[in-house]
Amino acid sequence: MSNEKEQEIRRQFLDEAQEYMTSLETSILELSQGLHAPTINAALRVAHSLKGGAAMMGFRLLSDLAHQLEDALKVLKVSSPIVIDPETNHLLLLSVSCLYQIIGFERYGEPINPTWISKEVEPIFTELRSRLGEPQGETAASVLSIDNHQDLVPLLFETEVEEALQRLEELLATPNQSGLKDEATLLAQELGGLGEMLQLQDFTQLCDSIEQSLLTAPHSLISDVTRTALQTWRRTQALILTGQLDQIPTEIDPIEVTQTVSTQVVQTMTATNAIEEDSNTTVRVSVRQLNRIQDLFGELTIDRNGLDLNLKRLRNLTRQLSQRLQTLQQVNYKLRTVYDRVAMPQPIMSGRSLSTVLSPSSEFDILEMDRYTDLHSLSQQVIETIVQLQEVTEDLGISLDDTDQSARNLNKTSKQLQSGFTRLRMRPFAELVDRFPRALQEWCNEYGKAVRLNIEGEAVLLDRNILETLQDPLLHLLRNAFDHGIEDPQLRLECGKSVEGLIEIRAAQQGNRTVITVQDDGEGIAIDKIRDRAADIGLDPALLASASEAELLSLIFEPGFSTSSQVTELSGRGVGMDVVRTHLQQVRGEITINTQIGVGTTFTLSVPATLSTVRVVLAESNGVLLALPSESIAEVILFEPETVIPTGVGEAIEYQGQPVSLIRLQHKLHFNCIRTRHNYETPPMLESDSVVLIRQGLQLTALQVDRCWTDQEVTVRSMSSFLPLPPGYNGCAILGDGRVVPLVNVPEFLHEITAPPKVQPSLPALLSAATSVSLPTIPSILVVDDSINVRRFLALTLSKSGYQVEQAKDGQDAIEQLEAGLAVQAIVCDIEMPRLDGFGLLTKLKANHKLNHIPVTMLTSRSGDKHRQLATQLGANAYFPKPYNEQALLQTLERLIRES
Repeated sequence: MSNEKEQEIRRQFLDEAQEYMTSLETSILELSQGLHAPTINAALRVAHSLKGGAAMMGFRLLSDLAHQLEDALKVLKVSSPIVIDPETNHLLLLSVSCLYQIIGFERYGEPINPTWISKEVEPIFTELRSRLGEPQGETAASVLSIDNHQDLVPLLFETEVEEALQRLEELLATPNQSGLKDEATLLAQELGGLGEMLQLQDFTQLCDSIEQSLLTAPHSLISDVTRTALQTWRRTQALILTGQLDQIPTEIDPIEVTQTVSTQVVQTMTATNAIEEDSNTTVRVSVRQLNRIQDLFGELTIDRNGLDLNLKRLRNLTRQLSQRLQTLQQVNYKLRTVYDRVAMPQPIMSGRSLSTVLSPSSEFDILEMDRYTDLHSLSQQVIETIVQLQEVTEDLGISLDDTDQSARNLNKTSKQLQSGFTRLRMRPFAELVDRFPRALQEWCNEYGKAVRLNIEGEAVLLDRNILETLQDPLLHLLRNAFDHGIEDPQLRLECGKSVEGLIEIRAAQQGNRTVITVQDDGEGIAIDKIRDRAADIGLDPALLASASEAELLSLIFEPGFSTSSQVTELSGRGVGMDVVRTHLQQVRGEITINTQIGVGTTFTLSVPATLSTVRVVLAESNGVLLALPSESIAEVILFEPETVIPTGVGEAIEYQGQPVSLIRLQHKLHFNCIRTRHNYETPPMLESDSVVLIRQGLQLTALQVDRCWTDQEVTVRSMSSFLPLPPGYNGCAILGDGRVVPLVNVPEFLHEITAPPKVQPSLPALLSAATSVSLPTIPSILVVDDSINVRRFLALTLSKSGYQVEQAKDGQDAIEQLEAGLAVQAIVCDIEMPRLDGFGLLTKLKANHKLNHIPVTMLTSRSGDKHRQLATQLGANAYFPKPYNEQALLQTLERLIRES
């Protein structure tokens, strides 16, 4: 088997191992509630499968540790305690964490530090073994009997083998079938190697037989032999997937060479029909490819809107052409009439002189026979040409009707395709929260609290990119709910609450958005503490006294703001809640807070269903076109000045019997340049002054604009510029005619335009000025690596050392974030990454006068002098090969930040 194919199989196993670990962790968490036979058996099966599969794939360390964990579970099953003590459960979870990290190292090809194994990993398993003891040989054999690779064999035959056979089928379907013999022979060798690895001797013999048949068959029979081989492989695949390993043939049947393709297909369908109903064949696609396809869907939406716009243009031009032809026909008719009136007396006046020329018709009087001149002939040609042009116009109209229908079909198909692809990108909410119970249990053990976590909506689907972006915000909210929200057990008893606190995380689909709530039954957020803390750091007491509860609560999302009186490893440093808001803004998300003293706090997060497209209503004010998300709009109505109601703080209009606050947008959008109204090809829905009713929860806000267009689907793109977008916007919408329109972030936009004027800064603005002087600056470091596990590991290391950590998945992502305004004091960067590697990132950073001052530390598995020298030449300030010395890395970063 080729080395590339073997590596791919190993990667597939590591992906499966990740799923094993999630299942194992869930089982161990359930064991803490009581030892039940189904749970312990499930954990044993997973540990055993992991051990056997890892050994077969050559991951010796992973196999050995999984074996030790399996032994511990065997002892637990035999001893059958009623419950597992917390210390043993904690050790089991730590052992699972070690396996997680080793899988991550192997998955991304990173070396495993022997010191880490000896000092951190082995003591955990040693302690576990000393607490539980060794399993007896007889017990170990009777506890679990399972084929080492029972899960791996079907997986490989459903994925790798299926993909290879499909390639062969495609090659057979081509007319020329060039390279068929070489491709089929190579496939026989690769499948034979797979059979050896999986210890399927009969399958290996079959592949050898097929290879010999291909090598010895004459050229005229290669196609027949290949079809027969494909049929035999398909039948064998069905036998393996149904567990009938003893029925696998060992050689190709020479009689089948003369069979037709149709017969083979029927036999193949018969052999596999039994398993096709129950099997769920999957295809693994990289996230990068999915993102690329999503970008192409965005381009398709732009082109589709452009096509619709061009068809409208063409329809208008055709209508204008028809009108022009009618006008021309009328003019020609008038010209002909005038000509006839002028030419009528001429024959009478000219008398015989004209009759002598017009022989033989000159014998007739002018009233007896028409006379035609050159002008008359030209007029007749014009009439005929007009008729022909009218026919062409009618044909063009018919073709346009057909094209319109094709465009409608294309729109329908592309929307269905995009909807299907969006569902393909969706991942269950459970993938985001499945590790939260374990984290909460560790915090309970460490801090002496009793807290129960209830998760609902685990089957709700979210876009993969949104899911990854929400990882840190949700973890921050869970940590804050545990640390700040839930009281100590004694205090809960004094308040009349149960000792056990409750944190609930719910996810639900609401229209085109996903709503996630994080609710606790703790002490709530004290508004007075927020006001006092804000006053301590220099905010105006008068402004604080008049601020609303919502404005005061918004302060907790400002960097460095914290009401905690003490700093713990969990919270209290003022770092975290600002990360929640920042990450949500990246995915056009919103967050609201509802709190009640003594009852608890609820954080409500709202994120879009997809990031690539959105439906918007275009509104114009002061010559500026804005894209307002349709999901935030309740209704668009005509503006009637007589309905305006003055209020103490502004104006309102009456809507459905209720007053709604009115904001005149032209008074809020100020520009230093003269703005004029543009004439757009698409006519507006309302040409005169309009009111857009914006919905935020149960509250309505009325925006007066100059004119509005009907809603449309647009592609969303982030802005890549040295000048970041002003507050209130989170990207841009691309229209069908290529125009780029700012996309409004409704909550932030409304807050921005209703904030006090600059002479009286808003609370967040004052806080920013105050914290720049009063609060210590927390250094921010950007970690750039294409491995999410490496990024998280480094982020954890740096966060423990007091740094605020931002992450980028590759060099291009890092550049985009930095150019969008991300401020960091240092960068830790890998070398080998997709799109833009570490060397390319160094080059772009040093060429940018606004970014070239940021020190860059390279952290890579490449330890050779060649890579180190090139990195140094490109401007790297430090270079660390993996595995790295954590203390040395931290000292270097501290020095570089201090010097910069």
